[in-house]
Amino acid sequence: GNSGVFDWSIPTGRVRWNESLERVHGMAPGEFPGTLDGFQETVHPDDRERVDAALREALAGSDEFTLAFRFLRSDGSTGHLEGRGRIFRDGRGEPTRLLGLAEDVTERVTSRLQIDQLRRLASRLSGLRTSTGVLGAVRREIDGSNVTIDLVDDDLAAGRDVVFSFAVGSQRLDVTWVPGPGDTTERQAIAIGELAGAAIDRALRYESERTNAQILQSALQPAAASQIAGFRLDAAYMPARDTDRLGGDFFDVLELDGAFVVAVGDVAGHGLEATRQMGAIRSMLRTLSASLDGEPRAVIGRARELFRPVCGDDVPFTTVLICRVGITDGLTKIVT
Repeated sequence: GNSGVFDWSIPTGRVRWNESLERVHGMAPGEFPGTLDGFQETVHPDDRERVDAALREALAGSDEFTLAFRFLRSDGSTGHLEGRGRIFRDGRGEPTRLLGLAEDVTERVTSRLQIDQLRRLASRLSGLRTSTGVLGAVRREIDGSNVTIDLVDDDLAAGRDVVFSFAVGSQRLDVTWVPGPGDTTERQAIAIGELAGAAIDRALRYESERTNAQILQSALQPAAASQIAGFRLDAAYMPARDTDRLGGDFFDVLELDGAFVVAVGDVAGHGLEATRQMGAIRSMLRTLSASLDGEPRAVIGRARELFRPVCGDDVPFTTVLICRVGITDGLTKIVT
């Protein structure tokens, strides 16, 4: 099947393979040259130094030998080989023979590597909230492979090498795969496309929600600069860390007879729901400030009572600071 026997005569350097091991390497019976150099030529160039070091260590150490490495088939494709054997020694303890079994474990190793790649990619995509960010992460993962991924207009015809398509909004995600030895399989390319398509679809929904929340948030906030009773009030509104997440932070200014009230608040959470709750709480505080002459203690006390009826049972945690500025004959009195 996928294994064969090797026999290395260490003093002579003669290496014998049975026909089964030659078939694993894509060789015809008797094609293997029977030398250590011939064996080393079948080892992947990037693994040759490691294999040579492992052989020297085994000859100087224990009698049991195990080694996994990549090998080259006669057609140039790459596989994974796992060798297990035993070292025989003479009466002086010098190694004379290495006899063992080599098994082609390419399918098993490839499956594990593919699963690892999909797990790694899924982890990277889970925190991305823009379609460009998702595309960039996927393209970095498949860079140099035989897979490409593109967002195209939905009415464009798919190319002949497209193996997977995913509808995302008004566009289509196309995954192109070209057969290539040692590269990503068609099945893996489709799995990558499914991950990318789902992540882009999720990102587009998030972008839509963010746009709606931004519109609602902007509509609910007062002007950033205003003039009240001879005072100029300015406000700066910016995210603390993550620039693609909108929250429930708000500020408000309300002019009363002989005073004005400034309120600054933060509704816990992010997204459209936090913005909606922020609008309800801001309107409640504005109404209470107007009816209670902006007295902070009275406004906050009444707001506590109305908090759940206004916001519902799933009430968010909210922090509010209210300042009343009283104006009498050009003088001011601040009550917080």
